[in-house]
Amino acid sequence: MNWHLSPVLAISTVHNTKVGYSKSRSTTALLSSDRRTRMSRFASPTATLAAILDPDQHEDLRQWLITLDVKDSTFALEAWTALWHSKDQPTSNAFEFAYNARLSHVFSLPRRTEYQVGLLPINRLVSEFADRTSFASHGDEYIAAALKIRLPGSTTCLQPRKNPAYAVAAAVLKDDANEIVRPLIEQPLKEIVKSVAWNSDNVTGFFASVITMREMARFPELYVGSDIAAADPDVPALAVLQLESQHKLCVIGNGELTIVRSIVDALCMVLQMAQSSDDGAATIMKVLRKEDTTSALAHAFAESTAIE
Repeated sequence: MNWHLSPVLAISTVHNTKVGYSKSRSTTALLSSDRRTRMSRFASPTATLAAILDPDQHEDLRQWLITLDVKDSTFALEAWTALWHSKDQPTSNAFEFAYNARLSHVFSLPRRTEYQVGLLPINRLVSEFADRTSFASHGDEYIAAALKIRLPGSTTCLQPRKNPAYAVAAAVLKDDANEIVRPLIEQPLKEIVKSVAWNSDNVTGFFASVITMREMARFPELYVGSDIAAADPDVPALAVLQLESQHKLCVIGNGELTIVRSIVDALCMVLQMAQSSDDGAATIMKVLRKEDTTSALAHAFAESTAIE
């Protein structure tokens, strides 16, 4: 048995090969501090190791991993790999195993397409604010989302959702990687926002608009594809879900996914859902309702012009 020891946690899983010999694989699980705050039964590396070594805990561990908001890709991959090796799996690797499990959870969430939303002049505020900000805090999240939507879901399902998957893009796209990644880095977000068709469901414009809102108020969270599994369905957020080869804009909240028709509908709905529970949403709503007329954000709104 070949052991590759980790200073934090090392395990060896053994399974039989076709010819009857045993094959050993080792995995390493590294836990970040913010993940520990969300843990219950799996509150430490020791508890995670104990769960992996105890088949009776595998399903509980799998369910926890499905809804994990990945911050440490090494931990996520190694934990899923351990479960994948624990018994025969129909998938060819741990990435596919994890992706199928997370996507299945997403598709199990209640969905609706009928909705009512009160329209707000959020497009004016987003457009004006985008022209004033450098996107220093959340600009990389735009690249992360835009890149994720261009790559196979199984290759990015264990990538932290706010970090651009540059290494994955290089491995998957090979010689085409530079052609796809460079424009995402070089095109100013403010230019994208200026050209947003607010009544469309264009994904690029949607991502740029959401990230602009995050720059102004750190709201809302954005989830793409299988990452929706990590969202609390009762906490208002925005997402993009692929259905029948089409990307659909979604609002998360009230325990369900609402598929919306346009960017402006999504932004208005998530603000109205979260205004009493999220400080960032409340801040934006006060500006839009002209209850705040003195802040920098309010001045930006006052100087904005309607965007058709």
